[in-house]
Amino acid sequence: MDSTLSGRFPDSTCGGPKAGASNIVPTSQQNDSSRGTRQLEQGPSLPSSNITHFKGCVEDSELPSLVDGEIRVLGSTLHPTVAKYYRKQATNWKSEGKSWEIASQIIIPDNSTESFVVNQKAKKLMTKCLQNRIGLTRNPKMDNLPEDIGAPQGVEARRVGNNDKRVQLRGELALHATKKLEPGFVVSSYRAYVMFQQEHTKLAFGKHPDYPNVTLSYVDSVGYGNLAALVNDCIIYPFGPPEKEAAENLQGDDSDEDKEDYEGREKEYYECGEGGQVGDENARLLPVNIRGFPFLFLVVTLPIKPGQELLFKYGYSYW
Repeated sequence: MDSTLSGRFPDSTCGGPKAGASNIVPTSQQNDSSRGTRQLEQGPSLPSSNITHFKGCVEDSELPSLVDGEIRVLGSTLHPTVAKYYRKQATNWKSEGKSWEIASQIIIPDNSTESFVVNQKAKKLMTKCLQNRIGLTRNPKMDNLPEDIGAPQGVEARRVGNNDKRVQLRGELALHATKKLEPGFVVSSYRAYVMFQQEHTKLAFGKHPDYPNVTLSYVDSVGYGNLAALVNDCIIYPFGPPEKEAAENLQGDDSDEDKEDYEGREKEYYECGEGGQVGDENARLLPVNIRGFPFLFLVVTLPIKPGQELLFKYGYSYW
């Protein structure tokens, strides 16, 4: 779906219940124990004023221009505080005398692929795709990584049909394969804006968090995303059947949902709920460490036929 990936990423990308979280750990930004609070950096903090198209998938020409301190690397536009951390990581990677071998430059964490069956063939395909798309095959010792890995490959956007079981998505966009795609094939980067928790909370709630979690970073495709933002949830009714959702909406806010109720709903979601699935989960957003820094990529996890829709589970906490 288009703009629905705003501010969070699905559980499938982080392997845990906190949607929106990736384990980018800014070790240089720890709590100031002597004062009991963290020092907040000054300067530009939010991208919102620079976004001209509030949708999750934009044309290359619609990408916001960079402001002071931002950089764009492999599809990710990094907030100035993240950019500072990225530069430090890149400098450390080079100064530590890392090997220029591809196996040292591209590291696929085990927890990125533990959720689906991955054989060595699939992992090799992932590495080969990234190596070629980044340009490391031609120039493994390039000083700076490119802004992106190019346009998404093997896919196209199509409208959801009027007879689709997902009534709420009829007429909306979805992502379909234009050719046979094998497990491990990298469709594209997940183009988005990346910020640490303090900036995300400021954007969402108008203030910095009282106790910022320095292990969390947030990825937002609105105004920045590519076709990867069009992948839909494979669950037909993530909220339950429409009549159930409507009844619950009349009951008001569910913010007081207790732990037992939440866990029950989460279990129902992962068991496909009452509506079932429109198709198998055949793709994932996976973090891959490139020269010591994590980037997100849309990766095929099951064989996909030409014309078949790409799908993954967003996770109950996303909805």
